[in-house]
Amino acid sequence: MPQDNIRCPGLTSGAQEIHMLAKDLPKQMTVFYYKQAMQLIWVVFAGGTGTGKSTLFNAFCGKQLSGTGLERPKTSGPIVYAHRDCLIEKKFPIPLIRIERLNADDIDGGPVTGNPGRLMILEHNREEWSHFIVTDTPDLDSVEVENRRITEDLYLMSDLVVFITSEEKYADDVPYQFLMRIISEKKPYFFLLNKARGELVGEEVTDTLSSRQISINKDRMWLIPNVSSDPAESISKDPAFRDFRRALTLELSAEGLENLLKAERSRRAEELNSRLARLLLLLDEENQAAKSWSDRLETLCRNTCQDFLKNQRERFLCQI
Repeated sequence: MPQDNIRCPGLTSGAQEIHMLAKDLPKQMTVFYYKQAMQLIWVVFAGGTGTGKSTLFNAFCGKQLSGTGLERPKTSGPIVYAHRDCLIEKKFPIPLIRIERLNADDIDGGPVTGNPGRLMILEHNREEWSHFIVTDTPDLDSVEVENRRITEDLYLMSDLVVFITSEEKYADDVPYQFLMRIISEKKPYFFLLNKARGELVGEEVTDTLSSRQISINKDRMWLIPNVSSDPAESISKDPAFRDFRRALTLELSAEGLENLLKAERSRRAEELNSRLARLLLLLDEENQAAKSWSDRLETLCRNTCQDFLKNQRERFLCQI
């Protein structure tokens, strides 16, 4: 369903949405069929600039994979931690992303930062993690359009999102809109507020988000404390992070693989059907508006012709 094959005169308020749906649906359908054929869970770590996303990604993986630091931003391209036998490349549905592979144990010069437009797969041999992959994405609010596009594409690929924010960022508009989308689309998620002050409590966070019409499940939320030195090591030992890691690992267990994938495939199918139905409805409204305009134009043309003929007839009669 190429976008160019759907045209509308723009007579209704939904015309712009028609163009957006026509642009997005082909990619979403391609991703849907790719995911249908793959027994693999995609976990995506997503967050804004400076929230410590890569640090938490490394801490979960238990290895320094993605570059971290005080520079903003640090992750230039997506980094995937995947089992060596995960054939992600086979019929990969996003042709604009090039895929590269490295052995996670052979990284020269320490953690990598990724490259724009490329998906860097760091291979491991952990059999207990062979049925899922973990992805560190560029910042949601990156100034680079390419980075934001890739993060959007990887969100489409995700079966579960680890949304990471920080105390100064969680009410910002871009992360807020992204979190609202996760919840509205009923995508499985974990909410991590990183760099939290000691006195900050979960109720403050949920109250702030509730004031903006976002309801967070407290069982899916963790507050990770601010640490000043060796963040990855300190966070790995933090009780809240260890509890989060335990909960996520349990959700990703091999025993629950089939149920998780079945639920996510059902959700994707429902979402696609909803978007297709919405597109058809908007196109029907445009068609009705076009027909109404065509009828009015025909009436106007007929009346104009009749008036012209009447005037000409009267004119000639006066001259006889």
